[in-house]
Amino acid sequence: MGNFADENKLKKIADDNNIALLGPNIFGLAYPPSKLNASFGPKEIYPGKIAFITQSGALGIGLMGWTAMKKIGLAALVSIGNKADIDEQDLIAYFNKDQMSM
Repeated sequence: MGNFADENKLKKIADDNNIALLGPNIFGLAYPPSKLNASFGPKEIYPGKIAFITQSGALGIGLMGWTAMKKIGLAALVSIGNKADIDEQDLIAYFNKDQMSM
């Protein structure tokens, strides 16, 4: 269960200011090609070609630790949480576009 009243207020603020909203209720995101790790997960992540989208914080942090331990690279790891704005389809479209520009 979440606090839908506050989530709706947050979504309205984002919409009013033309801001895409990830979450709420996420553990963060990581984009290793840019050395960005804004998450509660392990600090060191190897860059690679796999983008992983998860709603589960435990699964996402576990995957980050496992890939670091095995030295498997990630293109991105994104937690989507409650999906008040951005959802799986948005991220898949974004990563497909990102891949095409490489």
